[in-house]
Amino acid sequence: MPEDRVGLTIPENSAGLVYGTILVATLLSAESAVRETYLKTILGVLIALATYWLALTYAGFTGERLEQKEGASLLLLGRAAIRELTVLYGALVPLVSLLVFWIAGTTLDTAILWSIIVADVTIVAAEVFIGVRAGLEGLALLGQVAIGAVLGVLVLGLRLLLH
Repeated sequence: MPEDRVGLTIPENSAGLVYGTILVATLLSAESAVRETYLKTILGVLIALATYWLALTYAGFTGERLEQKEGASLLLLGRAAIRELTVLYGALVPLVSLLVFWIAGTTLDTAILWSIIVADVTIVAAEVFIGVRAGLEGLALLGQVAIGAVLGVLVLGLRLLLH
């Protein structure tokens, strides 16, 4: 893993951090709190997340074998699985948010909405961090942050459209 100037370790597949956050926020956007419970919602998200992680692992495993003209091995499969773990790390933000709201006793509908907002804020904060780390300022930084904000609005818009 590459190390940042300030000693921060950046994961090899850091894109997975954002994928995981967006994936859970999108799944929550489509969730209907009227028909579901906290337990069903969390289990559904975990099953979808595991399926997505396995699909990414398998795709990476298959692609690497195709590109390198190699046969299947547990070592290659293990490398692919570890590389895609960042998706699970990124999913923790909205999932932990949902659990906190559950413990706090809020309605599922409120928890879902606020967990989506937490995910959106996380994406925008990631864009700010990346932009500052890259030395961006002014309009360049604002433009980069706008990319994350647009994605967040799309996920939130999906929630509003479906419910």
